[in-house]
Amino acid sequence: MLKSTAVARFKLHHGLAVYSEIGKKKYCQNGLSASVNRKFTQGIYIIILNNMEIKETVGNPNEFVQIKPGFEDFFKQIISLVKNRQINEQLGEELKRLALTFPLMYDLRQFDIISDNLYERTYLGKDESGWEAIIMTWRKGRQSSIHGHPQFASYNLLKGDLKLEIFENVKGTGEIKLARVIEATENTGFFALGEDNTMTNHIHRITCMSDISYSLHIYSNDARKGVVYRI
Repeated sequence: MLKSTAVARFKLHHGLAVYSEIGKKKYCQNGLSASVNRKFTQGIYIIILNNMEIKETVGNPNEFVQIKPGFEDFFKQIISLVKNRQINEQLGEELKRLALTFPLMYDLRQFDIISDNLYERTYLGKDESGWEAIIMTWRKGRQSSIHGHPQFASYNLLKGDLKLEIFENVKGTGEIKLARVIEATENTGFFALGEDNTMTNHIHRITCMSDISYSLHIYSNDARKGVVYRI
């Protein structure tokens, strides 16, 4: 059995909604006061609460996003599909079909980024409604954190091999458990539908199994807000 991060348990036990501003300040709710500081390290956004370090989100949602030019038309197709649409299975299938055409239109080698990060994000577009599209570059053996997602999350493997470990919540315990493992090869797409206004949907971890992998991710909200879990 895996336990969620301390921040998730703290919210469960004390009802403290941790705010998102960077920097130090005092925060008080339900009679609780906390001195909060934030930092970003090892691909996880950290909150320090009364000197106790708590891994909270996948990334820093306040950080400026650099959009890679040249993909405006592709992102417009995504927005035209999602605009004024309900998030459902039909929309998921349409977005998956579009995502898997990406290698036919663009050279994936432009995303061949070498770094010490767990993976590299290249933003193709980000809309004021929250929708975003990201190419992720993976190297063999690199692994994401165990993390949650917004209401809609789509993963489309364009090249290489990835392992997806899917977790589920154990109701009333604040814990999660491994539900299934998927070994995906290129030209494979997945999507998950969840609840609105939460970032704990579709909890998973991704591991790169090939020398390099490229995956195209489409989210209905800023994926960097995804809640992180740990063993």
